Amino acid sequence: MQPLAAWLVARPQNAVLALAVTLSLPVLHVFSGIFMVLLVIRQGPKLAVVEGVFAGGLLALTLLFVLFRGLLPTLEAGLELVLGYATPTFLGFEGSLLVVLAGALLGVVGCAAALAQEEGLH
Repeated sequence: MQPLAAWLVARPQNAVLALAVTLSLPVLHVFSGIFMVLLVIRQGPKLAVVEGVFAGGLLALTLLFVLFRGLLPTLEAGLELVLGYATPTFLGFEGSLLVVLAGALLGVVGCAAALAQEEGLH
């Protein structure tokens, strides 16, 4: 477990990748919780939240891509009526980055709202 912990905190992208993978599979939610605790202990809560937020954004982008690829064959005839003969394509780099940043912003707003509600209860 020590080598995994060292790899996880070595670079922010390692933490984002590990959190995104563990959040994507229901059985691995236990591991994402363990990873988040480890990140908070080693790096502090602020960096851990930032990494968690970007992991959620990356996961959202991945799910959008999977839905796009999975539903495209089913909806192709209907899309042809709307788009004509233009081929539907997935988001480019800028669009993908915008989706990840928007997801990260929503995550930050959600965290802030949860913290504000928690402070209001005490």
